[in-house]
Amino acid sequence: MTEDHTLLQSLRDADPDVRFLLGGIPDSARTLTRWAADFDSSNCGQDPHDEYDLNWTAMARRQGRTELARTALIWILDDTGPRDEALLGALAWAASARG
Repeated sequence: MTEDHTLLQSLRDADPDVRFLLGGIPDSARTLTRWAADFDSSNCGQDPHDEYDLNWTAMARRQGRTELARTALIWILDDTGPRDEALLGALAWAASARG
């Protein structure tokens, strides 16, 4: 916990963008867990199933997990029909995106 707090503080101090995004980092490591839970809830929601599926494929691709991203894209495509024109465009873009 203390190591995490120290890392977040150093990131915030080193980069103005991080300072803006993580401006509410608590001053003590003791309250970091509660702050992180609140931050996650306000920015990402509570249920991973509520996330847009293509967000997961983009994250997998950024992490170098290309096969996982491709598999997820295929699953999404399996559930896609002719009325999902916008989704098909997003899938085509996601499938062609590089890491």
